[in-house]
Amino acid sequence: FPNNFCDDDLFIDKFLNLDETKNKLHVDTSIKWVQCNGNLDYDLVYETDKDLIKELFADIMMYNFKPKVIIDYERIAYVEEITNVRITFDMKISASYDISEFLTGNYQSFYLLPDGISVLEVKFDDILPSYIRNIVESYNYVQTSFSKYYYSRKIIDTYMR
Repeated sequence: FPNNFCDDDLFIDKFLNLDETKNKLHVDTSIKWVQCNGNLDYDLVYETDKDLIKELFADIMMYNFKPKVIIDYERIAYVEEITNVRITFDMKISASYDISEFLTGNYQSFYLLPDGISVLEVKFDDILPSYIRNIVESYNYVQTSFSKYYYSRKIIDTYMR
């Protein structure tokens, strides 16, 4: 379960199968259903009717999942609703190992990319409209895969040695 914290909301992305279909569940962080120190809010499990939360709790308890890294970034997002194209720019991507300070915001972070470098992601269901493809291709972007989690763990491991 990669967890992405955006503003005051928590998004749980659970990969459901190999073609990376995602099931997203929006949860208000004021519920604090998972404390960063690994303690669980068991009342939420009993009170919720959301199967994904119940499944997440079961996995946390069975496999002893614990947070490994804090990933911060600024995001600008656009949606073209007719064809469901989602375009995001992730900037100032940083990582921290100080999980116990997540809710306070008092943790040291390490930037993953040089200043001024952003990650552009274009997601679409069936067909990318040509006018969007033309705009993206008109710039000299480097096309690559980029995992915020992977590079966060890598940079944290480098600094912790």
